[in-house]
Amino acid sequence: MSDDRQAETPPTTNQVLETYLLRREEALERASGDQLEKARAARALLSDFMRRYPHSSRALEDFAAVESFIESSPDVESETAGTRGTEEAFVRRGMETVARLLAARRVAQAAGETATPLVGLKKEAEARGGTIQSLATATRMTVSLLVKLDRRLIRFASIPRQAIERIAAELGRNVETVAAYLQGDPQFASQASFRADTAPELTNQQDFFAAVETDLQMSEDQKDEWRKTKSAD
Repeated sequence: MSDDRQAETPPTTNQVLETYLLRREEALERASGDQLEKARAARALLSDFMRRYPHSSRALEDFAAVESFIESSPDVESETAGTRGTEEAFVRRGMETVARLLAARRVAQAAGETATPLVGLKKEAEARGGTIQSLATATRMTVSLLVKLDRRLIRFASIPRQAIERIAAELGRNVETVAAYLQGDPQFASQASFRADTAPELTNQQDFFAAVETDLQMSEDQKDEWRKTKSAD
């Protein structure tokens, strides 16, 4: 019973905020140079995160609001004393949220060398109450591509850092731990069986972007995102 409850434990607010920051940066990069388009993308992302993580909605709202306030604040000091006091309290609350996030990240980085190794992307997602499908959706990949990554059938050198960072953010792990797992030896499917006198062989590892192009589950929009990642490298 205790194990089941642990598996259903949602990500912490700090983890949600860290993932939100990563997704927001990516969303703004994909948006056109038009400020209105960027604002729409940011609002859509915020609404999605507040819906997916209701326990962190207040922190998400505070962070987005204080960021908006800072960006739109005038340079002149024309506010009344009362207004200024309210705004300062608002900013302070938002900055406290950011401080907690950064502190949590520093702790995670400091513990990086002793972090428990990953036992698998699918297993890690399920241990956090998710599924490989939810992990695929959050990382803008597909189940088939994640299965290949999980079994180390994708050549590590071809995997873009953005893909590793997205997986790490969703699993609440640091990038180095995920990267270490993806560099492991290729694995056979768990249900595969072989004759005792037959040595099993794996095909050569596939290039990440070749896997993207041949992925029948991946939409063209998703493929275009990864193509841009390749072009940027």
